[in-house]
Amino acid sequence: MKEEKDEKVEVKENKNKKSNKGIIIGIIVVVAIIAIAVIGFFAYHGQQVALLTTETQKVVATKIVNDDGTINNDAQIDMGIKTKGGYAVVEETLKNYLNETLTLAKEAENIYDEETLENIVSIENIKNDGPDFIETKAKIAEMKKTGEEYIDKFIELCNEEKLLSAIDDKSVSDYYKELYKQLATDEQAGKELNDTLTDLENAKTTISESFDYLNNIVNFLSENKSSWILKGKQIMFYDQAKLNEYNKLVLAVPGK
Repeated sequence: MKEEKDEKVEVKENKNKKSNKGIIIGIIVVVAIIAIAVIGFFAYHGQQVALLTTETQKVVATKIVNDDGTINNDAQIDMGIKTKGGYAVVEETLKNYLNETLTLAKEAENIYDEETLENIVSIENIKNDGPDFIETKAKIAEMKKTGEEYIDKFIELCNEEKLLSAIDDKSVSDYYKELYKQLATDEQAGKELNDTLTDLENAKTTISESFDYLNNIVNFLSENKSSWILKGKQIMFYDQAKLNEYNKLVLAVPGK
């Protein structure tokens, strides 16, 4: 009888060992699954952040303004979205914002060209619209206003606060919004933004000075219309002092 009892105990112990072994294997499997999921999670997010960073650097490096102050009409932003999920929202927001800035810059440059400005003080225009220059004065005022308005819109778009707030109304978590703000204000982006703002402020000053220059010439001619006459392709002054004043205005070219 004792021997039979020992056999029953041994069977029970074997069953317990198998049961414990099964539990251990189950735990190992669960841990392995969790580990794979965690590794996959970080691998995915790491890959997305890296891709997003690369795309951001490419966009930020787009040269909108040339070294001579003119708009780079060949500049283009790759609007293709390379990332996924919330990262795609961040990428799209940044690209849309900077593309809007680039588009506005190109539109602004088409408001007028150098030839249009030169024609304002051409002999042909003086002959057709002088000596009161009513149409010319209105044209100068309109072009100056339009040019400055475009520059102001451009400057507003380059404002850091407005740039950062572009993500605020997007349906993504704070993680993605914070990531967007970090990318939008990194060292390279900040430098490009400051350089562009400086270029824009200089451009606005140049626009203002250029139109003031034209205004000064046209106003002088209209205010002193009895002091000059147009002969052929020359303006002839009756008074040497008036001629000296006129020449002084003409020679006062902005930036020279």
